[in-house]
Amino acid sequence: MRILLTAFGPFHTNSFNPTEHVARLVREEWQRADELTVEILPVEYGAARARVAELGAFDVHIALGLAADRTVPTIERFAMNRRDARVADNSGFIATGEEVDAGAPLALETTLPFKEMITRAREAGFPLEESRSAGLYVCNTVMFTAIQNSARAGFLHLPPQEHFSLDDGAALVDLLLEIAGE
Repeated sequence: MRILLTAFGPFHTNSFNPTEHVARLVREEWQRADELTVEILPVEYGAARARVAELGAFDVHIALGLAADRTVPTIERFAMNRRDARVADNSGFIATGEEVDAGAPLALETTLPFKEMITRAREAGFPLEESRSAGLYVCNTVMFTAIQNSARAGFLHLPPQEHFSLDDGAALVDLLLEIAGE
């Protein structure tokens, strides 16, 4: 099985993005036979979408992003076909309601078994919650593109490191990748 794990580096006022470090920890500790590709994406709408498309189709793609205003990890249910934010991406672009993909549906639902993921993560002691939308910033664009490209795809937002450690993040992601690959 081919698995893609994507994350982001720093952006806006977030000089440290735990998702980048969690993804690298998962790669360092990977022990399963499945082929794992880890990619740190640019926090730029166009470049991130292009890179996910360039990487191609995977059996599983879990994308990670920082939700600086949250205190627990959240798995996203829907990606919207919109880009809209008050702040610029790292290229300086400010989205003002453009479509992610002209002609595509207004929203795409995750193809991950997210309800099962929430149940099993909680049983394992992780505080995982459902979120209805990945927002309209670059995270949403990546989730939308991932769902379009890969068999099973979705998005996990992690809170800042002071609310959820990097080690716990890596353990949670490893568990979710295992569930997604079943």
